[in-house]
Amino acid sequence: MQAYQPAARDVITQAEVDAAVAHITREPGAECLRVVVFGAAELAPEGERSLRALTAGPQYPATGRPGIEVTAIVPLPGAEVEVVTLDAGTRLVRTHEDGAEVRRLVHVAAPGRDGSTFEQALAALRGLEAVLSRAGMAPDHIDRTWYFLADIEETYGDLNKARDATFDRWKLTTYPASTGIGAGLPPGQAVAVMAEAVARDGVAAATPFGTDLQCAPYDYGPRFVRANRSRRNGCQVVHISGISSIDKQGVSLPQHDVRAAVDYAMASFTDLLAGADLSPEDLVSCYVYCKDAEARSAFEAHCSDAGLTLPHLSNTVDVCRPELRFEIEGRAVRREPA
Repeated sequence: MQAYQPAARDVITQAEVDAAVAHITREPGAECLRVVVFGAAELAPEGERSLRALTAGPQYPATGRPGIEVTAIVPLPGAEVEVVTLDAGTRLVRTHEDGAEVRRLVHVAAPGRDGSTFEQALAALRGLEAVLSRAGMAPDHIDRTWYFLADIEETYGDLNKARDATFDRWKLTTYPASTGIGAGLPPGQAVAVMAEAVARDGVAAATPFGTDLQCAPYDYGPRFVRANRSRRNGCQVVHISGISSIDKQGVSLPQHDVRAAVDYAMASFTDLLAGADLSPEDLVSCYVYCKDAEARSAFEAHCSDAGLTLPHLSNTVDVCRPELRFEIEGRAVRREPA
């Protein structure tokens, strides 16, 4: 279950975050797993909160009101579901399905305050490794990661070095879906990290796949996949990584025609959905990143022309390459027939 709450002001307060969480957890048995804030925020100190929120503000003048995303689980009547709090930023969901134990970890890393982007990223990934171990899970169970960078144009390479070193140490051969994007982070924080993992009887449950419109990211550098899918709790779940206007050779498309660039990114995005036999109607969450107002207008025009109404948060930030102006990611869920 995912829901978005628009902020009442231009700066999101702790009271608004608490109200959004309370709105979701009114459902009987609901347990909140994660909170994401897009926009400027004034939150209580972490020690005064029971649930860590990732905050990613705009880097440029924003268009539209900031927002809050709440991710929660609401067990069906009679379902065997256990939600374990490992720390303020980490929830483990344990269920049983078809005789198998399914574990899902949802993790918001503690914010780094000291050191370079490389050092903060390494520390966040070490923290992720520690909570995976506490959850009885392993690094190859990770199916989704997010990296929000305060200065992505200068530090994306440092993030990739930290990720490569960690993945080498973990001996990963199958990579998660992922997003690396700019963000306006709190003072001192160079990178904010979120991750999710899923395992079925201790075995990685996610299967990666791609689109013919774009090459695999690891063909030109970053170690992640375009998308992956898994089955859990009677649902097919698809994660789509951050998708921009990059062609089959890994080259950025010209950005002078921003509408054409947005159209190509959206064609790649919807092709990935189709590759899992899903459609935009199955999307439950999207993050949209626009470098400027023109890119945002092009995205809105694309959605209007295509008749798309997407559940999304948007931010005005730098994309993974300096020349790119638009990126979109998503999560889609479809219940399987009983």
